[in-house]
Parts: sequence; structure tokens; C-alpha cells
Amino acid sequence: MITKADDFPIHQTPNPIAHPESERNFYDRYFFSGYSLGEGRMFNCAMGVYPNQQVADAAFSIVHEGRQHNLRSSRALVNLERLDTRVGPIAVEVAEPLHTLVLHVDDGESGVRAELVFTRRCAPQEEPRHGNRIGNVLAMDATRMTQNGTWSGWYEIDGTRIEVDGWMGTRDRSWGIRSVGAQPPPLPVSGAPQFHWLWTPTNFPTGSVFFHCNSYADGSTWNRGARWVGADDAIQTLTPNFRTELIPGTRHPSVLHLDVRSPQGHVAALSYTPKLRFYMSGLGYLHPEWGHGSWHGEAARTYDIYDPSNIDDTNIAFFHTQGLCEVEMSGHWGEHQGVGLLEHLIIGPHEPSGLTGLDDTA
Repeated sequence: MITKADDFPIHQTPNPIAHPESERNFYDRYFFSGYSLGEGRMFNCAMGVYPNQQVADAAFSIVHEGRQHNLRSSRALVNLERLDTRVGPIAVEVAEPLHTLVLHVDDGESGVRAELVFTRRCAPQEEPRHGNRIGNVLAMDATRMTQNGTWSGWYEIDGTRIEVDGWMGTRDRSWGIRSVGAQPPPLPVSGAPQFHWLWTPTNFPTGSVFFHCNSYADGSTWNRGARWVGADDAIQTLTPNFRTELIPGTRHPSVLHLDVRSPQGHVAALSYTPKLRFYMSGLGYLHPEWGHGSWHGEAARTYDIYDPSNIDDTNIAFFHTQGLCEVEMSGHWGEHQGVGLLEHLIIGPHEPSGLTGLDDTA
């Protein structure tokens, strides 16, 4: 049961706060994305606290004139105070739980600054519990909620102020157990490491589509869900099936075909075509140095720029991406055009994608 308290990083277990774990890999995280497809602009932000590692970290990334600017910061979780949601130059403010949140960024060294307000379009959607074991080891046990919204405010990059007015976007909150920080020696597990993930929060003029999927190597799923959420927050649960086409020489998608069916038998088809690629390592995901929950001292920050022309897409650190997509929907609910994210990650084999090793490509 999601409550207003779940919008603060104070969870003790993978359960909602209404229900309190001393697990080493416990985490509590915010994620935000805002975008204007027509302008080719996008920003993402993440912030996490790791009470049992006494670390808090945050990152803010902007796609500007074709390059991705990444600001990352980390600090000690002083006195285990989890309601202090500022990490160096980046802060998250919960102005109205489950409705309005504000990002504050002010980094004098890089010149990256922002005041950005997220306002809900729909109620947060609680996904099915994410739980998975590798052999006998609990690899993931987490609760996650996703919410679409609009953005207002501004950000500055390279001395240029970009006004943000009515941009679409998505945010999520997740908490529970996930591998973070310095890792203990691996246990003997048969087969290569394997992880497959798809996530497609989508904004249409009259509502939102949410779809996510975790799959095993053979394509069978261990967590998935899909739903339509109307402007009045009415929910239609959907059964999804999908097919992803990969760009040759990479593990990145060129298009996602998603078919959904309602309990009444109504069907619709959606296609996601990425127009802009965002590398999640800019926010610390799979980053070899700035991975989530890693210790960098009492306080640290870093800033770098990704030039897509210099990115090695066969490097596992860059497998995890988000595509900013044009989305077309047709079928029982009519013809619609929208915009959304196609977050995609495959590590190890995945038979439906034709991948058989740890890091081979299409």
C-alpha cells in the first residue's frame, strides 16, 4: 500500500513504509527524467541512500547539443540522516508527496545549474514486487513505483539557460535489496551472469502506458506488468507481449513492438522508435568507478561529457540505455501518438535477442 511516507528515503525493508532489514545491500532511490522530443533535449537525475554502507550519492545528466553532460556526487551519510536529501550540488525536495517534487542543482565548477519542478499527471503506479535469486543468493527484492508528470523551470549548461515549460517526463521511487557498493567475492553459480530489463513509461495526451519486463536467458519472464492509466487515474490492467529489434553490432534497441490485451479481449499495438540515446552510466548505472553506493570519501564530485561518436557500444559499461522515443499506438482504443522512454539492458545471454554470451552483440 503506497502512502505519502513512501516519497521519502526512509524505508527499512523492501516493503512500503506502512509495513521495517539489516541487509547490507539495502537501498532507497529517486529517479527522474524530463524531455522535449521536438527540441531533442533530455535530462535525468538519480539520488540514492544506502544506510548500511553509510553512503548517499546523486547524479544529474543533460543531453545538450548532442553530447551528454554528467555531474555525479557522493558523500557520507552523516548520522544516518536520511531526510537530508542533498548530496553536494544536487538536492531533491519533496514539496507535496506523490504530487510535486523539485530538483535543485548548483555546481559552480561545471556551470550546471537547475531549478526543475515535477508535477504529477497520474497517481504513482506500484509495480509487482521485484524479486529474484541467483542460485541461493537473493539478488533483488524491491518495491518500485512509477509516475508520469510534467516539468517546469529551467536549467543551465555551457552558459546557456534552457527554459522548461510543459515538458513531459517520468519519475520512479524504488527501495529494497539490490547489489550496491563494493561487492563480496562471488559465489560459484552455474552459467554466465544474466540480466534482461525493459521499461517503457509513456505519455499520451489522454493518459499513460506503463510496461516493464525482466526475463531469463530463455526469454521466460520473472517480473512483468502493463497497464493503461487514464487522465482520471482509472487503471486498465493489460497482458503484454513484445519483440525488440537490436542495432547490429550493439545491444541497443532500434525499435520495440509491444502488443497488449485487456481482460475483455481488447487489443492494441504500440511501437517505440528511439530518437535520442541516453547512457545510464552517466547516472552511475554500471559505471566502473561511480557505481551506486560506492565510497568516495566524506564528500566528492565529478563531471564528464559523453560524446556519442566516441562511445564504445560494445563496452558493458554502456549497455544500459534509455531511448527517448516516438510512440505510436493503434487498436481498440484508437490511434494515438505519444512520447516515452525505452529503458533497455541485457547482460549475458538472451535467446529472443539472439545473444548467447556475456557481451556479444547483435
